[in-house]
Amino acid sequence: MRIAIRVIGVLLLLIWLIGVFVFVRGLLRTDEMSGNYAWMVPREGYSFDVTKWKSHWVFYNAYIVVCCLLGCVGSVLLMRAQRRGFLLMAGAVVLWFLLPIGLRVLGLSAYGYEFVSLRSNLSLLAWGVAFALAFVALRRLGAPSAP
Repeated sequence: MRIAIRVIGVLLLLIWLIGVFVFVRGLLRTDEMSGNYAWMVPREGYSFDVTKWKSHWVFYNAYIVVCCLLGCVGSVLLMRAQRRGFLLMAGAVVLWFLLPIGLRVLGLSAYGYEFVSLRSNLSLLAWGVAFALAFVALRRLGAPSAP
């Protein structure tokens, strides 16, 4: 059982690290991307506030980087055969799930990337539930929470 949990931890760590890479890259390219949108959007007949877009982009990406880093810590816990890593990853995914919903409920959502689709957001929730169920299943099977 421990070996399977460790292998799952390694695979999930790779996925979380890809997420960190993608969203840190988005943060690092903020100025370049805002410059691209600044000339493109007005041509389509829409107004574009570069400062507002940058603040939204940086907040959104930084928030997701934090979620991915929490997922990395959870994966490392799994690699150490600690089932509570599943709980930490469940929390990370649920936080990620709540971001676009929170922005929309608070009226702060201004751009399409802040709410991709209901299906993709529900898939995040499904992953959170799956991680929580994995924790519960391992607890019932008597898997240790510490090595």
